[in-house]
Amino acid sequence: MKRRKFIQSIAAVPVLISLPKLVKSQTVTALNFYGVYKNEKLGADKTVHLHIYGVESVASFKSNSSQKEIGFCVGTGDSVKTTKFKIYKNDVRTLKSSDGEEVLYENFLAENSEDLADNYGIFQKRNGKNVLDFGFEGFDFNHGNSEPTAYVFNKNGNILITLEPERKASSETDNMDCFLTSACVYHKGLDDKCYELETLRSLRETYMKPIPQYNSMLSEYKVIAPAMLENIYRAENKSDILECIYEQLVVPSIHLVEQNKLDEAVAYYAEFVHVMQEEYLN
Repeated sequence: MKRRKFIQSIAAVPVLISLPKLVKSQTVTALNFYGVYKNEKLGADKTVHLHIYGVESVASFKSNSSQKEIGFCVGTGDSVKTTKFKIYKNDVRTLKSSDGEEVLYENFLAENSEDLADNYGIFQKRNGKNVLDFGFEGFDFNHGNSEPTAYVFNKNGNILITLEPERKASSETDNMDCFLTSACVYHKGLDDKCYELETLRSLRETYMKPIPQYNSMLSEYKVIAPAMLENIYRAENKSDILECIYEQLVVPSIHLVEQNKLDEAVAYYAEFVHVMQEEYLN
């Protein structure tokens, strides 16, 4: 049965989907890191992103970091603003780990002259400029495809924030989680086991997989979802697209599940992905 006829046969779902057009980034490549800044004075944890532009790996960044541009975002999903910094210095520091061993870090200093009222205590002030002190543990980042963890340091040279490489799309990524985790965790700053993700994972595991037609849909998404997500993460308006996925895909799907309209939830998800495919796959 063709996808469209199949969807129409299982549920009549009013679909009002308006996706942002994908705005291709002028930056050829970028390394992206994600973390959460925990500070009791803030009242709530803050989502943090570090973007290193124009490089494909930490190794290539290390080899020529002078005057490289980076982006740093801090806030919540719908109010994140990227502040751009220029690298002006790099150095090496030694810190003691929790077990007393000395650990080497290569750190970089980047500066920005904007009036940043909300720096959350992350940026340091030096000579009237905002300074971001960040770096990586160790020196050998040339082996394998994985990127090392990044760290933001405070004015005393101690680790303030730990940032992991943002999930890269791959054929091994869970089919539904590919979009949902990006929207909920990497964009909205929610926990990986938040209510939204756990509800929709349960829909997938307990309701969709046992039904052959639904399981076939999941297999299809496992192929196309990572490719779409890769295009989304390269877009200049990535944040707008992920916000739309959360508001127009995650939230309505959750509402349908809560009403026990499981076929309708699956139909809505399928139709949404179809619209995404037309916008973001090519």
